[in-house]
Amino acid sequence: YDARIQAIGAANNLATLTNASITNLRKIEEFESNNSTDQALALLSFEVSQKQEKQKAATLLATNLETMAQVATTIGSGRLRGKAIEAITTGISMVSRIVSYNSSLDQLFAAIEQKIGSGAPPAGVNIRALIASINSDAQAINDLNATFNKTLKEFDNS
Repeated sequence: YDARIQAIGAANNLATLTNASITNLRKIEEFESNNSTDQALALLSFEVSQKQEKQKAATLLATNLETMAQVATTIGSGRLRGKAIEAITTGISMVSRIVSYNSSLDQLFAAIEQKIGSGAPPAGVNIRALIASINSDAQAINDLNATFNKTLKEFDNS
C-alpha cells in the first residue's frame, strides 16, 4: 500500500515538473526563433538543472513500481492483478519516457550552446525537431500519468 501511495506521488510530481517544462520549452523555442540565444540558453540551463528533480521522481517511481510488482504476484483475483500489472506497466512507460526526455534535453542544450558559440547548431541537428520531441515526451508523460492514476483508482474501486 505504501509503495502505491509513493508511486502515485512520484508520478504526479514527475507530471507536474514536466508540465512546467512545457511552458519553458515554448519560451525557449520563441527565443531561439528570434535569435535570442542567450535568453534561450539561460532558460534551458534552468531546465537542465530541473532534470535532476525529474530523475529523482523517476527513480522513486521505479523503486515503488518494483515493490508493487512483487506484491502484484500475490493478488488472488485475476482482474485485480491485471489492473495492478496495467498500472505498473504504465509507470514503467513513464520512466522510459523521462529517459528519452532527458536525452533530448541534453542534446538541445548542447545544440543551443554551440549555436551561441559558432553561430550555427551542430550539423544534422534540428533544434525545432528536438523541441518537438521533448514536447511529445512531456505530453506522453502527462497522458501516462493520467492513465496510471485512473488505473489505480479502478483497482481501488474493484
